[in-house]
Amino acid sequence: MGLDVSETRAGLIPICSYCKKIRDDEGVEKGAGPWSEVDVYFSRKRGSKFTHSICPGCVEKFFEGLEGTPYPKGQSRE
Repeated sequence: MGLDVSETRAGLIPICSYCKKIRDDEGVEKGAGPWSEVDVYFSRKRGSKFTHSICPGCVEKFFEGLEGTPYPKGQSRE
């Protein structure tokens, strides 16, 4: 069980432009595979494990104005 050699050699893994799900065509006709969340796809294909975090841009976007955020307005986010 691994990544599709023809796609990975070319560096291409089909990913939805909107929701970022990845299509897995392994063992089925190209373009007919199921769509999975990125973390599910890589966990299944490579045994990768993920942890959740929030990038500085999303902290600013979703938590702007809240006191105690790790990146108060005006401070460096990098």
